[in-house]
Amino acid sequence: MNQDTNNENQNDFNLQDNNGIINNQPLQNNQRLNNTNNLSKQHKKMSLCLIIVILLLIIIIGLIIGIGITSSKKDEVSKEEATRLEQTSISKDEFLKIENQYLQSDNIFNIENITVSASSGNKVVVTGTGKKGNFSPNDIVEFIDQHGKLRKVPIIGIEAFRVNDNTVKEGDYSGILLPSINKDDLFYSGIIFKNEIYNGIDVSINYTPSELEKIEKYFNSNTKFDITINDTVESATIVTYYNNNDTKAIHLYLILNSNNVYSFNDKVKINDLNISGEINNLLR
Repeated sequence: MNQDTNNENQNDFNLQDNNGIINNQPLQNNQRLNNTNNLSKQHKKMSLCLIIVILLLIIIIGLIIGIGITSSKKDEVSKEEATRLEQTSISKDEFLKIENQYLQSDNIFNIENITVSASSGNKVVVTGTGKKGNFSPNDIVEFIDQHGKLRKVPIIGIEAFRVNDNTVKEGDYSGILLPSINKDDLFYSGIIFKNEIYNGIDVSINYTPSELEKIEKYFNSNTKFDITINDTVESATIVTYYNNNDTKAIHLYLILNSNNVYSFNDKVKINDLNISGEINNLLR
């Protein structure tokens, strides 16, 4: 009897043991499958990260190459532009011999940079430092152009940096706005200067499109002509002019050969053209 009971217990133990072995097998298989899936996901993430890194590297390399090509093209353009200007201008040595004659001027502004201001109608901005004397808006200043010619031009604006003043004095770092010239004109220039006080006027002349060609042709071919201010006939020398396409008005900068003093809004007639305008500013 006891032996039969022992045999039954032994059989139950073996059955439990066998069932345990049988029941644990699927769990182990599931665990292996989960591990495999996890490894597969990790591999996919690593592959994705690697692809992203490679793409970023390709983009960065492309940008570097693009910037290099752009810079190279700009350098080539700059060199070509410099070569063209050198071929159409006097030599640097010849230029310096002429400009050096004006280093004793009473008012000198050292040129450090030349830019074009789109917001000011593509006028030239000369940036630098006042060496001696002073410069103000409506002053008529001079410079030597790339052909060695003495040129006059009015100051129509001053950009003072960190200074609430529109007058450039010795040591002031400022930008000076000049009309009717381009960067080529100042290719060699190291200074602008002022030696005289002039009796000048800025005349604003409105025109119709049909008149423009005749007006510009006249101003380009005549340096001196007669004008009538109010009822007084004056002989005037043209400094320069520029056409404001937006307002359909020409600004004509003149030096009068008399000491007569006029006022803003005085009427001005260009006698040969029989066209009229008015004084917009007084120059000096």
